Amino acid sequence: MGQWVAALMTAGVAGAGPVVVPQSTFSPAALDADLTVTAAVTCDVGLGQWLARWVLSTNSATATVLNARDPENALELVLSGSTIAPNDSISATGSLAGSVTHLTFEAVLQVAGEPSTRTIRRELTLGEGCTAAQPPPCVDIADARYLHTFDATAGRASVRIDGAPPCTARNLALTRIYWPLGYPAIDKLAWGQITPNRTRVEMYVDRLPCDHALQLRIGGTEVAYQKAELGMCLMPGVAETQTCSGLKLDLTNDADARLTADVVVLGPDLPGGTRQIWRYAIAPGESRTVLILPVGQPPSAVAQITINNWPIQDRVWVSPADCDPWNGSRPTKCYQEPVRPIDCDRPSLPPVGTPPTRSALGTQN
Repeated sequence: MGQWVAALMTAGVAGAGPVVVPQSTFSPAALDADLTVTAAVTCDVGLGQWLARWVLSTNSATATVLNARDPENALELVLSGSTIAPNDSISATGSLAGSVTHLTFEAVLQVAGEPSTRTIRRELTLGEGCTAAQPPPCVDIADARYLHTFDATAGRASVRIDGAPPCTARNLALTRIYWPLGYPAIDKLAWGQITPNRTRVEMYVDRLPCDHALQLRIGGTEVAYQKAELGMCLMPGVAETQTCSGLKLDLTNDADARLTADVVVLGPDLPGGTRQIWRYAIAPGESRTVLILPVGQPPSAVAQITINNWPIQDRVWVSPADCDPWNGSRPTKCYQEPVRPIDCDRPSLPPVGTPPTRSALGTQN
């Protein structure tokens, strides 16, 4: 038979006891025998709110949810448009004020094979409200004391309160530092907060296979630092070649670089709005080649290069001296010497004093 099941859960806040949600009873309608509604409710004592999760499941029906809500508490559930199949389930979550003591689940479904929609309704009595716990005694931020563990090998740090917590939040940061261009750069950050209700925080960052350091800060003050000497984090080499077609860049990550390089190359936009942009993850021992095309009159091109989120010096295209500015399409008569420059720029005009002809000047309007 169709049924409503109430789950017993505990609040996920340190120091809070379990919140018992009594099971409700009802007489299911015969048409709902193929549907089951399950509710799991917990009290968040930090916020003084009910957190509820509804699950609709079936063993044999195929149906589409047209609407789902808790009409008693004016709560719309994000289930509309969901389809449920045999031996399947769908779920939605919502939060309710701690003063709520009664829940109602109501859904309108279009069940396959049935000419009209079906409405199912389930009710659950919580029995008591959800009350926010009183925060523990706190101290001024300057008087708070902390204990920390710092496992630099695993890239892990934890911080917890030693005694009363601070009355205001205290920021924590675990950063990873490396030296991509010879000067220190922070490329990873894990952070957390110590608050009156959150008295323990753990943070993680991945280690690098080359020189780097981990630093733990509490409220901006460094409390732990460790540097791993594993060999220099080599950056990819960038070799440029000036060609008549554009700027050729050869990007090579050395075989002993230890670190995959994330490379972005950005050139000028081409006519029509086409972007010249390349993104590569170049593993040690690999290389890539790009060609940046010049644009405009006179033609020019500048390549902006970023490696592992850090910009390096721009590369500029300079046209080689032996390039043919006509790209092979120069008019034949311009190769006949001597030739006046004007002959290559505009059509020949008749001698002075000769009336112009339509063949020389074109149709006159």
